[in-house]
Amino acid sequence: MTWAKDATCTGDPQGNCLPDIMAWHELSSSSLAHYRQNYAAFRALERELGIAALPIDIDEYGDRSDMSVPGRMIQWISMFEGTKVDADMAYWTLAGNLSDHAVQTRKANGGWWLLKWYADLTGQTAKVTPPQPDVPGTVQATAAIDTDARRATVLVSGGANPLSLDVSGLDRKVFGGAVDVSISKTSWTGYEGDAGEPVVVATQRARLTGGALPVQIPGIDVTAAYQVVITPASAATRPAAPDAPWTTSIEAESATLTAAQAYPEDTTANSWLYATSGKADVGSMNQVTSAVTFPVTVPRTSTYRPGIFYGTNAAPGRSALFVDGVLDQVVQYSATLGWAYRGRKDVTVQLGAGTHEISVRSSADGTTSLPGSDIALDKFDLTEGTGVETSSYGADDARLSGAAKVIRTPAAPAIVLGAGGQATYYVATAQDGYQDLTI
Repeated sequence: MTWAKDATCTGDPQGNCLPDIMAWHELSSSSLAHYRQNYAAFRALERELGIAALPIDIDEYGDRSDMSVPGRMIQWISMFEGTKVDADMAYWTLAGNLSDHAVQTRKANGGWWLLKWYADLTGQTAKVTPPQPDVPGTVQATAAIDTDARRATVLVSGGANPLSLDVSGLDRKVFGGAVDVSISKTSWTGYEGDAGEPVVVATQRARLTGGALPVQIPGIDVTAAYQVVITPASAATRPAAPDAPWTTSIEAESATLTAAQAYPEDTTANSWLYATSGKADVGSMNQVTSAVTFPVTVPRTSTYRPGIFYGTNAAPGRSALFVDGVLDQVVQYSATLGWAYRGRKDVTVQLGAGTHEISVRSSADGTTSLPGSDIALDKFDLTEGTGVETSSYGADDARLSGAAKVIRTPAAPAIVLGAGGQATYYVATAQDGYQDLTI
C-alpha cells in the first residue's frame, strides 16, 4: 500500500497506483470470528498511510456448509452490512444456481428467501447488539428502519434456545403509541429443496413503552432465519393471523435403522462439509431389507406432506414409503450432486389423528431392491396440508420503485404508485395451474 500510494501508474486519474477497490477473501468459519478485526486493521492501515478509505469488496465468502442455510447466511450478512462493504458468495458447486440458492427452474430454497428479504430492506441500517458478537454459530442479526415507510425490519438467525429481541428507539412520531408485529420464518430446505413462500409464525399488537418493544421468536431452529416487521398499528384492522401449518421434524439418525448405518456429518467441526441437519445422516441403504422407521403423532385426520431430505450418488433414486406397515407409494428422487448434497422430496399421505409408523425402505416388495434405492437420508419434515393454496400480500410485501411509496391510512397500509411508480410482488405456488387473483 505504501508503494501503491507513492508510485505513478500511467493513466490513473489520481496519478498513483492505489486500487479503485480493495478486495480479499473470507472463506473459512474463522472469518465469522475474525472478519471485523481484519476490516478494522485495514482501515487503520489506510489512516496510518494517509489514504482515503477505499471501497471494499469481499470477493469470496462462505463455506460449503453455509450456502443455502438461512441461519448461517445471516451471520455473514450481518458482518458485511455492519461494515458497509460489498461481498460475493463463494461458488463451490453447480453453475447457474446462485451459489446454491436457486433450485432447478423458478424454484427457491430457504436461503434464497433470506437473500430476498435482505434485498428488500429500505431506509437506514439500525444498530444491532447480538448476544455473542463474532462467535460462529450463534444468533446474529441485521436491521433497518425506514422512517418514510414507517417500518422497522429485523432479520435474525434462529438459535438453539428460545429467542427474544429487545427493540428500542422506536420513535413515537414515526410509529405512534402502538405497533403491529409480523414474524415470518424461512427454513433450511437443503440445497435443492423448494421452500415455497415463508410462513408467518407469529403476529402481535403491542403498545410502546418509551420506544421499547420486547419480541418473542417462536420455536427453536438454528438453521432458520426470521423476518420481524414492525409497523404502526392500523386502527381499523388487526394483524393477520399466523399461517404456519402444524409441522414436526425427525432426524434420520435418531430413527430405527434396519440394514442401514448412521454416518457423522458434523459441519460445526468441519465447515467444508455440505450442510447437514443435526450432525449425522443415514446411508448404506444398499440391502433389500434396508429401512429407516420412525413414529409420528399427528393432531388430526388430514393430508400431510412428508418432506424427505436426501442425497443421491449423482443419479436418480427411489424409495418405498410405508405407513403403518403398508406400502403407500414409491418415491422418485431427482439426482443430486452427491450423497451429502441435500435435496428435499415432498409427497402427500393421508393420516388419521394419533400415532403412526412411517418407514422409508429400499424395497417395495421385500424381495427386490428398487433402482437407485441406495440413497442418503438426512431428516424428515412432516407438515399438515392446508387445503386450497391461498396467499395474501399487503403493502409492506411489495418491492417499490419510481415514485411508489407506502402510506399509513386509518383503514390499512396502502401503496401510492405515483407517476411511473411500480410495486413488484414475489409470489410462489406449489403446483402448476391457473390461479385466481384478487386486487
